[in-house]
Amino acid sequence: MYADQNGLMVYGEFVDRYTTHNFGYYTQTAQGASINAGDPAVAGKPTNEYSCLIEAGYLIAEHFEPFARYEFMHLQGTPVGSKNWIQDITGGVNWWIQGHSLKVTGEVMYLPQGLPFDDTPTDELASPHHAELVFEAQLQLLL
Repeated sequence: MYADQNGLMVYGEFVDRYTTHNFGYYTQTAQGASINAGDPAVAGKPTNEYSCLIEAGYLIAEHFEPFARYEFMHLQGTPVGSKNWIQDITGGVNWWIQGHSLKVTGEVMYLPQGLPFDDTPTDELASPHHAELVFEAQLQLLL
């Protein structure tokens, strides 16, 4: 992470995960959680998955912070016929109302190839090979 005194912030990360027995992907429904086997060619085999993320923001007048983020995830064991990677391009703004104690965030995520499977915790539905827009808002309160 890099931050300067003028308000610029840049953050990046790379995550690599090696799994000896890929069991597929996790889903959750109203009936409960389950593991879906995904691609039979990958199920139960060693896999290597990775993701990278870069984010930049700029703090204006100590209260507003517009930001942009790009994330790429390479997955194994996704459903047959879907892409095994996800791209996420996000733009948004943080409104720091009371320092780190009270913050409002609004953002728009663009997934150019959609998602290969449902992501129920964030209410994002599977839309392989179709672009998807996601609007999110968050209130953060630290007591």
